[in-house]
Order: sequence, then structure tokens, then C-alpha cells
Amino acid sequence: MSHTSEITDSAFTDEKMLEAAVSSLKAQGVAISFQKGGMPRMFYADQFQKYNNGKDADFVVKLENCPYDIGFVRKEGKLNPIFDEWNSHIANQLGMKEVTGYNAKDKTHHIRRLNMEYQLAALKATARKKNMRVGDVKRSADGQIRLTVHKN
Repeated sequence: MSHTSEITDSAFTDEKMLEAAVSSLKAQGVAISFQKGGMPRMFYADQFQKYNNGKDADFVVKLENCPYDIGFVRKEGKLNPIFDEWNSHIANQLGMKEVTGYNAKDKTHHIRRLNMEYQLAALKATARKKNMRVGDVKRSADGQIRLTVHKN
């Protein structure tokens, strides 16, 4: 299926961090939810199953103001996002084309906001493990996240 994209070099590895990223986006006003298992919506009803050898996704990030969802499949210790990039529906919800270094062949721009929130959740978890805490988190209009980390 020509508009099915799988990001095989993603940083997604932990379902709890993925769920935390979804919660953060929801708190920012994105109509989004996280579910274990299921079939993400794509242009064709059977598109995901055909791409994924008849199997459901391990996790689905549902976008309520979008006709498509993102399925995540465990492969080699990673959670690979698989989605329909047609007509930039997902990119309009979670993407950031205007970020410096945009490359149309790089499919990560479709889900850049989700990826950034995932990285932030992972950083917070690492800080907690090292007896540190994340203080102020500031997001700029161009998508940059600035934060402070403090020793407890």
C-alpha cells in the first residue's frame, strides 16, 4: 500500500512512555487516546492487516479529529509506528513540517509532536531514577522544548 509508512528507526521502546506522551498531548488539547491492541484506522479498512501480515497492532494511538490512527508494532525491541500518511491527515494533528531540517523522505515529521513528548516522558523517568526532577517545561511556537532538571 503506497501510503503506508513504518518508521523502523524510531526511538519508541516503552509502552508506558508512549502512554505518557499521549496523555501530555491530550492535556495540550489534542483529541488523542491510547489503547492496547486493536486495528488503527487507515484509508482502506484492511490496509493495516495487509501490511502487518494479518496481525493487529500491539498499541494504537487514536486521533479523534482525524480519519486515521497510528499502530505500533513490537519489532526487535522497538515499537515501530505504522500509519497512513495520505493527505497529511496525521501530520496535521501531530506533525511539524516547519521545523528546521524538514525532509519529505523522512516520515518522522508526520508524528514529530508525539515523538517529542515521548522523549520528554523518557527524560522525566530517567531523572526520577537518578533522584532528580524536571522543573519548568517551556514549549516554543517552533516546537522546541526547554526544561530545567534539578537535583532532589
